[in-house]
Amino acid sequence: MRSNVVLSFRNSEGKPETDGAENSNGSRNGCDTHKSHYYAAIVFEGRNMGEIKYQLLDNQLRAEDFIRLKVATGFRNRPIDQVEKALHNNLFDVVAVCNEEVVGMGRLVGDGVMYWYLQEIIVLPEYQGKGIGTSIVNRLLEHIKQNTEHGTFASIGLTAAEGKDTFYERFGFDKSLGMTKYIEG
Repeated sequence: MRSNVVLSFRNSEGKPETDGAENSNGSRNGCDTHKSHYYAAIVFEGRNMGEIKYQLLDNQLRAEDFIRLKVATGFRNRPIDQVEKALHNNLFDVVAVCNEEVVGMGRLVGDGVMYWYLQEIIVLPEYQGKGIGTSIVNRLLEHIKQNTEHGTFASIGLTAAEGKDTFYERFGFDKSLGMTKYIEG
């Protein structure tokens, strides 16, 4: 069972909220294809006390890593040529790298202006619960906000996997009615 959720950047008065960032780099949909300078490190407590360090890289998702992460988290395998085409059409993507291994990913698809869609927010099971998924979603939302024209707003959608609704609610997403259809070729 999947549920659709939607978020619009709006302030408490219901007006669109933006940071005034403009796309001045001239790249497609505001995407910079160079490695990101965005890094994250998190300390987690509990049975596995210690520090996990990871790096978030912008627009570095490779088809092989996409397939590996999807299969490792129980999703269907996809042909590499289909994945390469899909990644080529990304608006933006983020990978989380720990010890030189891609352990998480997230993509943005849509029109890159009014409608954005969070897709394939995936973290390997052994790295879940350590803040990596949160960092990925925050980076994707940051990118959207930076590329939303001042005085306008963006609608952001996603389809949450069963049981993951509460994860996305922490970012301000609300459940909404939606429909999905899958077509096999």
